[in-house]
Amino acid sequence: MSAPSTVPSPEALHHERRWSVFGPDLVAAPPFPLFRLPATARAHVLPERPVPPHLPRRLGRRFEAHWCHALAALPGWTVLADGVQVRDGRRTVGELDLLAAGPDGVWHLELAVKFYLCTRGATGDAPRDWVGPRGHDRLDLKLERMRAHQLPMGVDPRARATVDALGLPRPDRSAAVLRGVRFADWRHPRPDAAGLWCTAEEQAAALPT
Repeated sequence: MSAPSTVPSPEALHHERRWSVFGPDLVAAPPFPLFRLPATARAHVLPERPVPPHLPRRLGRRFEAHWCHALAALPGWTVLADGVQVRDGRRTVGELDLLAAGPDGVWHLELAVKFYLCTRGATGDAPRDWVGPRGHDRLDLKLERMRAHQLPMGVDPRARATVDALGLPRPDRSAAVLRGVRFADWRHPRPDAAGLWCTAEEQAAALPT
């Protein structure tokens, strides 16, 4: 059973969408193209708009929903499809997060929102120094998967066959949207990390009253 959707207040929705769509990139210069809307888009994306009736609880799907609403609000843009499953026979081989038509062509966008801690004792200079929840994810692994698998899926013959079968135009460009927060060790803050982390035992020292 899927988790129930939530309806945030207009103020919470405004801040959540502003961070999702116009917040800082998780990584400044990844090995693939990033997609950003121009500052002039804010007037269309962030006005006082009705609260959407449903926003998923699952973080990734919620993030994608904000981007769908944002692009749909922009003049000259059309959201064509989201969450397009790409299959090879009975096997799912990938997903196209978002297909959208804009003034400069049809975009395939891969959307990701991630949170990473810098491993204690590491410098934080290498992407592999940053680990995700429960240690199952690492920044270097995510960047490589985005570069080698997710973004190339836009031109994969199986994806193109799926798009054709849906009667949609094929994307002619692909880019990623990366949001999230990197947390540095509280004893070794970094200017490129938006947050700090500590253990429960260190909380009193890290957060003096």
